[in-house]
Amino acid sequence: MPLLFESGTHRFTRPRVLVACDEQTQQKRLMARNGLTAQQASARISSQMPLEAKRSLADIVVDNNGDLDATREQVNDMQLTLRKMWSACIVIMMAVSQVTTLIQQLKAQRWRQHLIFSPISVAVGIIVAYRTCVQFMYNKR
Repeated sequence: MPLLFESGTHRFTRPRVLVACDEQTQQKRLMARNGLTAQQASARISSQMPLEAKRSLADIVVDNNGDLDATREQVNDMQLTLRKMWSACIVIMMAVSQVTTLIQQLKAQRWRQHLIFSPISVAVGIIVAYRTCVQFMYNKR
C-alpha cells in the first residue's frame, strides 16, 4: 500500500512488508519510469519518509536492489516463513478454543463451584495467546 507508513495505517496491519532498494537504484528507476531528471527524482525521494524510518516500522524487508528473480526468490521465502508462523498460531488458537469450549460445557453442567476459570480469564487467555503469536511471528513487543 503506498504511503502505508506515512499515513499511519501501518498500525492496523500485520505483517508490515517493506520492499526497498538503495537511493541510487530508486532514483535510477524513478527517472526511467517517469521520465524525470536526476534533480526531480531526488526531490521526490527526499519528500518521502526516510528509508531507515520505514525499516524500523517494518516486520519484513524485501531487498529490491537486485534483479526480478532475486526479488521473487525473497518473496517466495517470505511466503513460506509466514505460512509456518501462521500454522503455529493456528495451533495455539485452537488450543485456546478447546479450553473455552470445555469451560462452557462445565458451566452448562453446573460445575461452577469447581471452576477456576471465568469468562474474563478466558478472554485474557485468548489475548495473551494472540499477543504471543504476534511476538513469535515478528519478534517484536
